[in-house]
Amino acid sequence: MLIVLRATVTGILRRFVPRLWMEFKLRFMKDHFEAELWLLPLLCDKNKISVDVGAHMGNYSYYMARFCRAVISFEPNDGHWTILRRLLGSDLHLEKVALSEKVGSATLRIDTGTATIENKNLLQSVANRKVVVQTRDVTTRTLDSFGFSDVLVIKIDVEGHEEAVISGALETIRRNWPVLIIETENRHNAGAPQRLERTLAALGYHACYVKDRDVLPFNTLRAEDTDPRNIGSSERHCINNFLFLPPSIGLPFGKDTASVVARGTAHGSFRASLSRGNPCSTDGWIASGLAGWSMVQRGLEQVGGR
Repeated sequence: MLIVLRATVTGILRRFVPRLWMEFKLRFMKDHFEAELWLLPLLCDKNKISVDVGAHMGNYSYYMARFCRAVISFEPNDGHWTILRRLLGSDLHLEKVALSEKVGSATLRIDTGTATIENKNLLQSVANRKVVVQTRDVTTRTLDSFGFSDVLVIKIDVEGHEEAVISGALETIRRNWPVLIIETENRHNAGAPQRLERTLAALGYHACYVKDRDVLPFNTLRAEDTDPRNIGSSERHCINNFLFLPPSIGLPFGKDTASVVARGTAHGSFRASLSRGNPCSTDGWIASGLAGWSMVQRGLEQVGGR
């Protein structure tokens, strides 16, 4: 009975006073957020724009808005639009389209808590059960068709369609060289994480991920780290978010970096490392470090890491 009451109250708060609910969670329920969200204060810039592709209920858009000039939120599921308006208020710049590799239309399929236009994502496999899937026709556009400039961070969570989003965003990426935060999983689109890593590596991007409050290179990822059966486990990991850092930043890891990050002894300025036109070598990154990394560790410690 108590569980049902709590769920009901939570649903009411999230729907009708989402900003109050979000602030409560940010202060008292930090473990409800992805570890990568706590990196946003270090990745964003008040003079730059952030893009949230697959805004959903607005967690990233809301937190990004604190640290950047503007947030462009893409969300084709009209079931979330009212909550996004209530949550972000005047900060909301909502694009009601699905991003893809071409301009046109697609069928948005909606499961409980999941929506996608990616045909390879069967949705039922998420919970391994039979579900009633709703469908809606939506407009598709490419990110490149918007011609955005001054973009510093792009977060993508589109349940398996991330390769198509990147394909339609290559001009934007080459023009801005943003940091990319991408959710990608084999259960949504088999082989997508590895293909994305290769595609972005060809542009000079370095892929990494957060695990146990360390930032580790993509090539250290193990199959068991991405096993969806580990979701909810306090002892095992299900890594599905990846950071892709542009060549102007350099590498945030190396043979000693994991221990440096773990100890929280790195120093320097993270945003300085983001300055365009100042490529950093691996040694230079490790030597200068980032104040940020001790801040990152503290942030990750707040949510218990992964």
